Amino acid sequence: MKSTHKFFLFALMIVTSFSLNAQLVPGITIYDNATLGPNILENGSFEDYAVGPAPYCGFGCGPGWCHFGGCQSVFITDANDVICNFGGFTAVPAPVPVDGAKALKMFGDFGNGGFSVTGTFSNPNIPIKPGVAYQTSCYMYSPTEAYCPGDHIGTTDNFAEIHLEFKDAAGNLIEYINADVFTGANANGEWQEFTAAGIAPSNAAFATVIVLFLQPSNQGGAVFFDGVQLNEVRFPNAPTLGEWGILNLGLILLIIGIVAIRQVSISRAKVA
Repeated sequence: MKSTHKFFLFALMIVTSFSLNAQLVPGITIYDNATLGPNILENGSFEDYAVGPAPYCGFGCGPGWCHFGGCQSVFITDANDVICNFGGFTAVPAPVPVDGAKALKMFGDFGNGGFSVTGTFSNPNIPIKPGVAYQTSCYMYSPTEAYCPGDHIGTTDNFAEIHLEFKDAAGNLIEYINADVFTGANANGEWQEFTAAGIAPSNAAFATVIVLFLQPSNQGGAVFFDGVQLNEVRFPNAPTLGEWGILNLGLILLIIGIVAIRQVSISRAKVA
């Protein structure tokens, strides 16, 4: 798998104009006390596409996204669509999307020297703030072999990923973060969420989200994607020194008030 990832990274450098200084960096853990801002991705659930193959061959762009890979290796599906309607398999209903009415389906192009990369990335670049934490996430799905053997990746080397890329003002990639890999072990016929988060570098101006289907060995199968998000991560603010002063003053006044009330009560008791 290491040689596969090396070849993949080389291919991805060509397709997405990687900077020579770009590097994969570890993500950050988002704790329970953090909240997420609104989704700043356009068309994150692919609702603005028509059902069917994405309108491109090799490379092309649609609402909020650009796509690359083999001809017709990127599809838009909905709950009324069918899958496994090829190669002598029995056609069955497509998975019900997890967010909205449509989902993205990607597979390999079966003709690139035994290794192919199919991808969909956000377009245009999304303005972000340096030093701020961001999280990207999406749901992925591959059917069980019993339900749709033609799209099942459980018996293959195929895998899928989601990346969060940080770019400078000129659009050059600085660094990227990827979530856990969706592999054949995840092909259980259930939607599963994958998440990656990181802090934008000091020279970052834009972000790009990219979802990928990788076909190392010219094998069949597909992965569906839906509900892609990019959110600013908002951590609770610690009180400033001024706020601490106000809190302390309030606490002192409260104590003085309690003591005063107690003294008045004692005085009244003595008079009585």
